Amino acid sequence: MQATALIPQLETLRTHLTAPHLETLPTTAEEAAAYDPPARPFNADADLLLEQLPYAIGAAQTAIVDLLTRSQSLLDSGRAQLGGGPMILIHTSEERDPLAWAVDAYFTAARRAQNAVIPYLSIGLKKSIPSSLAKVAGKIAKGETVTDPELDQLVVEYWQASGSRVKDYRNLAEHHAIISSDVRIVPSVTGEPLLVLFLPNNPESKNARDLRFSDPMVHAVPFVIATFVDLLAFVSRVCDAMIAKLGGTTRRWRVMSWNFRGGLSIGTGAVLYGHP
Repeated sequence: MQATALIPQLETLRTHLTAPHLETLPTTAEEAAAYDPPARPFNADADLLLEQLPYAIGAAQTAIVDLLTRSQSLLDSGRAQLGGGPMILIHTSEERDPLAWAVDAYFTAARRAQNAVIPYLSIGLKKSIPSSLAKVAGKIAKGETVTDPELDQLVVEYWQASGSRVKDYRNLAEHHAIISSDVRIVPSVTGEPLLVLFLPNNPESKNARDLRFSDPMVHAVPFVIATFVDLLAFVSRVCDAMIAKLGGTTRRWRVMSWNFRGGLSIGTGAVLYGHP
């Protein structure tokens, strides 16, 4: 299941912002039975901005699935190698790197999703808003009202919970260091294999030599999952607030639209391009 299915209001809000001038729906059962939602003009320019958020959420989810799949594969092989004994398996960089790539991909996509929330705010509120959620949070911290008090509070709560940390890890990975530790498989007290994969606990550092992986330890897999849940909750709360501000949750639309990237020619004489 796609993670965006957990946030149906995201598609509702996207539709609302790309199909303006909506009428009030019927309020009685008889009116509803006879109601046919009309097609509405489609704002393609807005949709090109709004499509980035569900896309980035999907990319983050894909990275997590890849990380979990590869982690489970190492645990399964480790179970056979440990045989219930007290050994510690230290994996090579060739075995570590695919997990590290998935971690990097997650933070890149999650950071992109953070910023992709902005068009929903700026288009819905008809306000000019900085394109970076980090800049929005920074302005709010200085006492400015960037969106409106309710939405600003949602940004602050998410940013303090984990949003700022996601940005730090993404920037560290993008510009300064490999952020994943070495990979080890160790036995638990019951003999079951455990994955050891840490993130530095000081991602705000810009020097690879200064990164700390203990005291406290930040386990990569649970941290990634927890911050993804925070991101989904943030998007859900923003969508709920925006829908309420734009007229409630009981609207429905039929939008006639299709964005063909790169264009599409059909009919007599049309040339279709592709590759095997």
